[in-house]
Amino acid sequence: MLTKGQTMGVDVAGYKPSAFNVFTRRGERIFASNTLLRSLVELEERHYLILTGSAPLSGLSEEERSALAEEGLLVPERLDEVALLRMSCNRGRFSTEFAELAIAPTMACNFACPYCFETPTSARMDEAVQDAVVGHVQALLDAQVRSLHISWYGGEPLLCPDIVETLSARIARLCVEREVPLTLSMTTNGYLLNEERVAMLRRSGINEVQVTLDGGKEEHDRHRFLRDGGPTFDVIVHNMTLLAPQGIRLHVRVNIDKSNPSAFVRVKTLLNQAGIEPRSVYPALIEQTRNQGEEQLSLCYGHEEIGDFYQGDVRAYQIQDGFDGMRFVACNCGAEHAFSAVIDPEGYLYRCWNDVGRPERAYASLVDEAWENPAELVAYLGRDPFTEQECSACPYIPLCLGGCLWEYLDKGSHSCASEKTLYWDILEENYLTEEDEGGDEHEDHP
Repeated sequence: MLTKGQTMGVDVAGYKPSAFNVFTRRGERIFASNTLLRSLVELEERHYLILTGSAPLSGLSEEERSALAEEGLLVPERLDEVALLRMSCNRGRFSTEFAELAIAPTMACNFACPYCFETPTSARMDEAVQDAVVGHVQALLDAQVRSLHISWYGGEPLLCPDIVETLSARIARLCVEREVPLTLSMTTNGYLLNEERVAMLRRSGINEVQVTLDGGKEEHDRHRFLRDGGPTFDVIVHNMTLLAPQGIRLHVRVNIDKSNPSAFVRVKTLLNQAGIEPRSVYPALIEQTRNQGEEQLSLCYGHEEIGDFYQGDVRAYQIQDGFDGMRFVACNCGAEHAFSAVIDPEGYLYRCWNDVGRPERAYASLVDEAWENPAELVAYLGRDPFTEQECSACPYIPLCLGGCLWEYLDKGSHSCASEKTLYWDILEENYLTEEDEGGDEHEDHP
């Protein structure tokens, strides 16, 4: 497979190898890719030597230089790619093109999942906080935010369907008045979905719902059970069937720890057998974090184990489905976007939902203007991975932009994103899939 990048539109003379080139050998074959453009090119040995600095660029013909430049493997000699990427990221971090608010109307939950990192409380978002949320949305629109996404989160948001419906409607009215596009989604455990609540979601404009299954019935009920210990699998699977008739798209997350490593494959199979067609199904490895007992901690994955888990299982886990999502975005996480936030039931504003329930990690309050924690805001918005040698010199930085900032701040150490480990597995699987199917997109270059 050859994924074509865009040409720089300049003369091919005066070029140099890109700082974002990576290479791999597959038997006698050599492949190159530019991680910014996600190109994939099969090279001759002499081209490999030139691109890695072991032979002079003068060994390329003008046609060859043009072909390599088109794939991003050669760039203008005067171009500082790292500075350009840094500029783009800084612009994206403060862009008003969009804003995303994750709203938790409660941190209470009807489940007692042993791996949950959240601290449950019974508090519901009161009317004063709801008014403040509407005021915050108004402030975003006044700041010329051009599109808004609301993600209902928790806790379990369907414990507060009245708040979800009322607040969604109020926000929608503001956006209609200002002609600002609005999209809404919800992350729910799915147990409380019924025809009445699904109809409410539809009325509220919530057209995407994420639900979690942790494998087949037995293993799911061992991981995700009610507070009284009761099972949840059968109810959730039934409730999933209620969404499509209302035009609501379903996304299924499969949480995986060391006790159910093959759950993802089983979930895809059982959904197919049940006639449920989700928009996406994706595996999510449970990482070691706070609020986990010693036994549960031993079942969770350390960050360095995640890439090892996926590596070699790309075909089995259909990770290639996510290749189109491995594209460059100037700000790849709402935690680093100035106009996005997570709002808890008490009106505290957080940069990341991993911090919800820890007021000391909030950066402001919607109901107490005197309460502020600028250190948290600066920690998230002020970090610059391009000043860190390990990141700025890494050809994979367009993939992760420095990795998960929450991990960096919470654990006090840098950890590379799993995309770095998986990059060639995903790229090769895409190429091999098309080759096996007789695709003719791949070309030898130059």
